[in-house]
Amino acid sequence: MRYVAHATDLANVALTVYEIEAGCDDDAKRRTQTFLQAHPAIEIWDGVRRVARLTRAEAGSEQMSDAAKAGQM
Repeated sequence: MRYVAHATDLANVALTVYEIEAGCDDDAKRRTQTFLQAHPAIEIWDGVRRVARLTRAEAGSEQMSDAAKAGQM
């Protein structure tokens, strides 16, 4: 499937657009994670359907949660 990822600032002003080939929504989300290194937010779209809005802050907290889980084992 072809997804479009819109990189935005935190005020939703578009900065750039990426086209992504992914098998499902979750795969598209994983593939766009790397764009958060360069942009504060990414919106992923499948046609007119918004799949997700990812922000750098959310990605950082997920990584911290994963690290905490690993430390508990």
